[in-house]
Amino acid sequence: MPRRSILTARQRAPLIDIPKDEASILYHYTLSDEDLEHISARRRPENRFGYALQLRQPPG
Repeated sequence: MPRRSILTARQRAPLIDIPKDEASILYHYTLSDEDLEHISARRRPENRFGYALQLRQPPG
């Protein structure tokens, strides 16, 4: 029996494809100075990495 796919290939592409333009790469894979200040002020060292990952989750 073939596997059912919940999403079409067109719907999956934006979720899986790696950004190719510089602006998207910078947005998704770097933290701003404001982000770093926010993390340092509100989280202990042992929690900062996980919190930073949550900051850059895609919208929606």
